[in-house]
Amino acid sequence: MTYDYTIDVARRLIVERWTGSVTLERLRAALATIEQDPTFDPLFDAVSDYSEARLALTMDDLRAFQADVRSRGWPGQGRRAVVAPADLQFGVARQAQGLWQIDGLNVFRNAEDALDWLGAAAHGDDA
Repeated sequence: MTYDYTIDVARRLIVERWTGSVTLERLRAALATIEQDPTFDPLFDAVSDYSEARLALTMDDLRAFQADVRSRGWPGQGRRAVVAPADLQFGVARQAQGLWQIDGLNVFRNAEDALDWLGAAAHGDDA
């Protein structure tokens, strides 16, 4: 299991990469980690790549994570692109999208489409 991220301040872009099983506890730990990074800004756009991960999340987990994020009191969020090429991961990500009803959240099968949607591909970013 790994969670890795980069923050490109100049491009206002966060790129997260996940491997292994993604659980509610791992999502919470990743959120706590990235919040400690002094370059983190919730208003930056983000792409979360689950190409090498398995989303082991229930609807209750998705609701709990949504509550965790909302409890942060952030003034808003940038756009969020989720990369989930496998059918199961894509389905879970789409469930989260429907449940959370967040403008600016979209799910993609590949990183290229996600970065295009965010407008980051023209800058040479790779997820």
